[in-house]
Amino acid sequence: MKTATHVNNGSDVCLKGFLHRLESNRDVLISRFSEENGKLPDAIKIIEKYIAAFERIVRTGLTSQKSDPFIKMLMALINQNRLDLTRTGRLVSSLRNMMLEFLDPNLPNEKQVLQKLNHYLDDVLEEITITFDQIVKKQALQIETMQKDRFYFKTSKQKRGWLDFAGIRMCMTDFSGNWLNLWISMVLFAGEDTARRVFFEAGIAELFSKTCLENGILESSERGFIEAIDAYSEAGFGDFYIRELIFENGFARITCPDTFEAWTFAKTSKTNKTNEYPFCYHSLGVILSFMRTLTGRLDLVAEEVKCIAKGDSECEFIIGTKNELKKRNIPLTVWGQTLKEKAKFLENMLNEKEIAEKALLNKYDELTVVNKIGRDISQSLNIDTILNRSVMNLSRIVGNKDICIYLIDRKNNELVLKAQKGFSKDFFKNLFRLKIGEGISGNTAHKMVPVEWNDQTNLPIKINYDVKNEKIKSILSVPLKTKNKIIGVLNIAAKFQHCYTADEINLISLIGSQISVAIENAYLLEEIRDSEKKYRTLVENINDGYFLCQDDHVLYANSAFLYMHGYSKSEVLGKDFRKFLPKENVAQVEKILSGTWGKEIPEHIEFQRKHKNNENLPTELKINLIKFNGKPALICILRDISKRKEMEKKVIEHQRLSSIGQLTADIAHEIRNPLSSIKTNIQVLSNQLHLQGFNKRRMEIAVEEILRLDRILQDVLNFSVPVKMETSLDHLHDVIDKCVGLINEKIRRSKINVIQKLSKDIPKIQMNTGMFQQVILNLFLNSIDAMPQGGQIIITTRRMEIEDCKMILLEIMDSGCGIQSENLNRVFDPFFSTKTQGAGLGLSNVKKIIDAHHGSIEIENRANQGTRIIIKLPENKNAKSPNC
Repeated sequence: MKTATHVNNGSDVCLKGFLHRLESNRDVLISRFSEENGKLPDAIKIIEKYIAAFERIVRTGLTSQKSDPFIKMLMALINQNRLDLTRTGRLVSSLRNMMLEFLDPNLPNEKQVLQKLNHYLDDVLEEITITFDQIVKKQALQIETMQKDRFYFKTSKQKRGWLDFAGIRMCMTDFSGNWLNLWISMVLFAGEDTARRVFFEAGIAELFSKTCLENGILESSERGFIEAIDAYSEAGFGDFYIRELIFENGFARITCPDTFEAWTFAKTSKTNKTNEYPFCYHSLGVILSFMRTLTGRLDLVAEEVKCIAKGDSECEFIIGTKNELKKRNIPLTVWGQTLKEKAKFLENMLNEKEIAEKALLNKYDELTVVNKIGRDISQSLNIDTILNRSVMNLSRIVGNKDICIYLIDRKNNELVLKAQKGFSKDFFKNLFRLKIGEGISGNTAHKMVPVEWNDQTNLPIKINYDVKNEKIKSILSVPLKTKNKIIGVLNIAAKFQHCYTADEINLISLIGSQISVAIENAYLLEEIRDSEKKYRTLVENINDGYFLCQDDHVLYANSAFLYMHGYSKSEVLGKDFRKFLPKENVAQVEKILSGTWGKEIPEHIEFQRKHKNNENLPTELKINLIKFNGKPALICILRDISKRKEMEKKVIEHQRLSSIGQLTADIAHEIRNPLSSIKTNIQVLSNQLHLQGFNKRRMEIAVEEILRLDRILQDVLNFSVPVKMETSLDHLHDVIDKCVGLINEKIRRSKINVIQKLSKDIPKIQMNTGMFQQVILNLFLNSIDAMPQGGQIIITTRRMEIEDCKMILLEIMDSGCGIQSENLNRVFDPFFSTKTQGAGLGLSNVKKIIDAHHGSIEIENRANQGTRIIIKLPENKNAKSPNC
């Protein structure tokens, strides 16, 4: 688009120079106006007469006159119905904006010209308004005449009535942007949400459709709605088109390419930015009012889904029920508060603020009292002192009311009176102890909620006589509890009728909470003291030696420690702990005590303890570094491991014998084949040589000895023969415990942690205990061999059911290196082994024994996590397999 050039030189200070600049840009201005108003009739003539009027203003200073060619041309076009109100207003606004861009208001002369131009355009608008007023008055007289004659209009143009007049007034404010200014002012004053609602409700308040319906000018039908929309268009509010209409459902979809609101926003906005929300709220309200009035339905809503102000090509309005809009995925506008509603809201907020301030002051007073009571009762950890102080402080708050506190006796599950003030001496003769749920206090303890009583006719039987005899008229019973655990009950009784308020109940409950915490702390102290006594008793009675040392001296030693070393208590306490340790272990303990040992303190230290009689005994020492009275100290536990050492020797001997057996089996296997050849050859030679006498006997003896040696080898190698065993009822857990005990030392030395997850509901089953012990030992040893750097073995048992067959599952998992995947299917093969030693019969024999028990064994390789062995044994000895 072409734009007017603005040459800023010294000639701008004189009118002659300005007129010269205007003349130089005449063609540019005419071309631009023609492009922007191409559909306007006689657009070129209009701009030419406007420029001529503008030049006359600059030369003569006159603003307007009735004979002005520009005004006369506009009036002619209006009278010929070639220009309507909306187009005329837009035309004048467009011409004014074009000259605003051409003038520079910072220059004194051009500022003066601008003022004259504004006066001229105001006069133009006044002439236009007068002309349209005359037209409207003439139409109003026609309508009045027609109403008197009860004549129904044939066209919508003839019945727009007062709406035309209102449209003129509304549009007149648009020329200088007053409609938009009104919108901006309301947004600044009340917020955009409120502004949208005000404009929308202003549109709903239209009376045209109601008046026309009452006078019979509009029908309550689809035709009536079409005529109402047509009248609104003819009034100059825009060209509205009904795109979709279902009158019986109250639904309509209407579009408009030039609503007066959106057009005003687009033309008067100083920037090219679009509005975030729709802008045609007045038109939206008017259209909704038309539909509501003509259908008689108040459940209809309306939404503007497209808007020119948002950058859309046209405005689009949807009217219908909420459900209809929801089906079409059209969100409904949530309106904000009106100014009146906001004022009422603020008034309510102020009232609520005053009430809240009073409540806060009351709460502050209450918390002050509670805090004082809390400080007073928390200064002691003696229960009797706490209860007496609680009663005294409460009496200052409740005034002339009686107070009593019951605490729970856990052994008998009863409430026992612990403190009271104000009651008579005889009142608690029958009420010293109460069962949970008995009386008001018992009911409070049972329900763990405050209980209020002030009904003389509805007293629990347990306390009926005593309460009436004491002349008590009202009682408030509050539970004393901590962490949802009831510890007692606090009662407030009055000898006059009193209804406790919610605040009073809350205050007493809050005080009760403070008392509960103090009592709980006192209980904890008692438990700590009891625990200390129990711990001391336990330490004194354990079989392991126990002593505590600090600053290199023994502070405490139990009886077992004294017995293990043969000393009396006086010979141990206060002495240097080094006296009771071998010299080679003293340095280790000193490092632990000084913190210079390193990251990990050894779990056990084995040494030979020296008895008073100079006897050396194997001992295991466990050391824990603690803080005692704020200083480092050592707790040392000594265990006599003489019996364990003997057991370890037996295990070592068993392992030695097992190794010899394995070696024997290997040798027997290697010997048997050549031995068989020797036997065969001797027999052949004996028959062929025809030996006689003593030589023949020698051959026979050799064959007999070979046969005897073969039988021995057969016994060693006869692993493939089915196991013939005698079974008895035994428990699998007992076998596991025995096996763990047998290899306990090997487990410890190998740094293996054995975890047992044994189910408690495992029954005894028929088994050959000796053979099954071989199975478990074999599997344990394999797991230990797979973890040369240490690790853990997890033993799990549980009951399970497979196809209605009850089974016992034994699972052994280790964290070793696992089995190579290519070897996994061969582990049960005879003589297969990845070890450098052994004949490879271990797992073969294991499987043979499991099969003899009608069980099954599986081995799973866990990637980088070790091996998992699963053994399934039937509970019923008659079951043939895990799958029944």
